[in-house]
Amino acid sequence: MTTDNNSGKPEWIDPDDIPELTDAFFEAATFRKGETVVRRGRLVDPHPKQQVTLVAGC
Repeated sequence: MTTDNNSGKPEWIDPDDIPELTDAFFEAATFRKGETVVRRGRLVDPHPKQQVTLVAGC
């Protein structure tokens, strides 16, 4: 990770100094894919199965 300083060059930050991400962090997070919020849980099928009944003709 880097941050800006007055010299114009990014200041190096040691990755070992970054706090560990816990499960609580991810449970409270809002996940996004581009501008769309990704909902957690089972996905909704845009084309759900429909019942079809076949009748034998004689």
